[in-house]
Amino acid sequence: MISKHRLAAISFVSLLVLAAQGQELPSPQQLIKAANAASDLTGIRPYTLEVSLVVKSGTQDEKKGRITVFQDKGRSRTELEIGNYRELRIVIGNREYVVRNALARPVELREMENARQLWQADVGSSDQLGHSFAQKIDKIDANCFDVTRPSIVDVRKPEWTSTGETVRYCFDPDMKVLLLASTYREKGKPLSEIRYVEYRRVGGVQFPHAVRHLRLGKPSGVDFEDIQISSLNPESVSFSPPEGAKEIEGCENVRQGRLIKKVEPFYPQMAKMAHIQGDVYVSATIGKDGKLAGIRPISGHPILIQSVLDALKYWEYSPYMCDAGPVEVETILMVRFHM
Repeated sequence: MISKHRLAAISFVSLLVLAAQGQELPSPQQLIKAANAASDLTGIRPYTLEVSLVVKSGTQDEKKGRITVFQDKGRSRTELEIGNYRELRIVIGNREYVVRNALARPVELREMENARQLWQADVGSSDQLGHSFAQKIDKIDANCFDVTRPSIVDVRKPEWTSTGETVRYCFDPDMKVLLLASTYREKGKPLSEIRYVEYRRVGGVQFPHAVRHLRLGKPSGVDFEDIQISSLNPESVSFSPPEGAKEIEGCENVRQGRLIKKVEPFYPQMAKMAHIQGDVYVSATIGKDGKLAGIRPISGHPILIQSVLDALKYWEYSPYMCDAGPVEVETILMVRFHM
């Protein structure tokens, strides 16, 4: 027979278990704030950030490169090199100066993020945040939530308005850092994933050793390997704008805009008859009003390129933002034609 004291102890423990099971998870806003604070590099300025780039990892077309960021207070210098491509970017206050040895970045780098924001959740003001939930990520009981991007309206056929993609962010509840960002087009397996691997600590700030991109479970896009952060002597680096650089309004951490209006390019009948297919890449500037300007083809079949140029006139984004307001940004767009 169980004594009254033992029964009371068992009841108390049961209540604690039930309370723990019913404990509310941190809200999405709390998860983002905690992770961004744990990985915010502004607290250790000045610093040098060095990252090895790997494009199409493990394939015959694999390319390797490097990106180095020299960050001082209110100014930065970013050097990018991969293959024969070179780019230098200087930011001083709200002015940005860019010089490169080509008209645009290589198409393989079109989705490459800002190196200073590699491991922070990208949540815009127009995104809809769901409720927090628990999910097992690599043996970690992670805290996750889903973000729904804005719907994209087809200008020619509004009735075909598409539901925005869903991105799932998952965080380590103990380290307060981002573990995984998965993109879903529909229920089921994720279309793409970004994995943040082996966090380290420097000056009280945590950062991953690598950031890896997967599409349908296979390496895709640009992987960031061997991420290193060290102290910097600002006097050893030149932050002067390079000669002949393009000057634009900008900031260190631009908040991304979203595609909100588009027109699907027509598949030219002549191309279908000739079984012409493939990808078309174009460079463009997203203006402060969210509209595209300076559209310039990079590669693709001429018949398909013209169809893309005609459609892009109608595309529109929510503006990219700095603290001072909307800014222009350069981008590379890809449109895929398949029979």
